[in-house]
Amino acid sequence: YPGVPIVAVLPVWTVNDGPIAAKTRPLYRELYTELGLHIVDGLHMIPHDKAYFVDGLHPNNYGGRIYGKRLAAALKSIDKLAGLW
Repeated sequence: YPGVPIVAVLPVWTVNDGPIAAKTRPLYRELYTELGLHIVDGLHMIPHDKAYFVDGLHPNNYGGRIYGKRLAAALKSIDKLAGLW
């Protein structure tokens, strides 16, 4: 399926987000760009508030719902660009 876009989601924000995450996100973005992948910025997927996480790392029901809606919107925009809709 050569016409189907491949999507990569950058790491999402977590309660323990720190300097290591800040350094790795650009590396992931660079790698994904080199591979020709469509990039979804994980920092915009879930609000930066611990109330949306079960344990500071994994989204709870509210965080997961927001993540799902935002991911669906990102995928639709990518599909439209690729002429798949």
